[in-house]
Amino acid sequence: MGTRGVTEEEARAYVDRLIEDRDGRLDVGEEALGWLGEQARAGRIRLLGHDPGSPEEVEELCDRGGAVAEFPTTAEAAKSAREHAMPVVMGAPNVLRGHSHNGNASGRELVGRGLVTALASDYLPSGLLGAALLLAEEGLTTLPAAVGLVTGGAAYVAGLHDRGRLEAGLRADLVLAEPGRPWPVVAAVLRAGSGGEAA
Repeated sequence: MGTRGVTEEEARAYVDRLIEDRDGRLDVGEEALGWLGEQARAGRIRLLGHDPGSPEEVEELCDRGGAVAEFPTTAEAAKSAREHAMPVVMGAPNVLRGHSHNGNASGRELVGRGLVTALASDYLPSGLLGAALLLAEEGLTTLPAAVGLVTGGAAYVAGLHDRGRLEAGLRADLVLAEPGRPWPVVAAVLRAGSGGEAA
């Protein structure tokens, strides 16, 4: 199209070509999802469903071999995922804001209803600790349960069974932090060495 002005007719024709091109490749997506479903059902991968919006979409995810509902867009979808024993992941930024940036389900509300298994950084790693402390401060869950959303819950969702909880025989990474405004203050990070000892 170059740098000259584009007429409305040219713009419509361009978009129509894009849509036609996309529609011509839809079978590739279905083929890829079918293959991923086979891998998930065989236990080779963990298949996460991004933004399921309804119980029907959660059902489809289960049928496809999905194991995790990531960022369900409605409370109904989150509830359906939990009824299917599927972990639910929400984003820390959603919790910090108090709502989704685009009108989807509120992470705070879902945590308060006991529907969230883990929090993800969702492009804001520094938000994880702040979100956990905020959830406890607002009484939506206890402090241990809130911290568990970013430790044990996240490890469980990722299939990392050797970490995330303070139990004998597990990898014991620790973060010493204190609440602060606007962000918690991390005083120290103690990381398990290769033999399990603190490094």
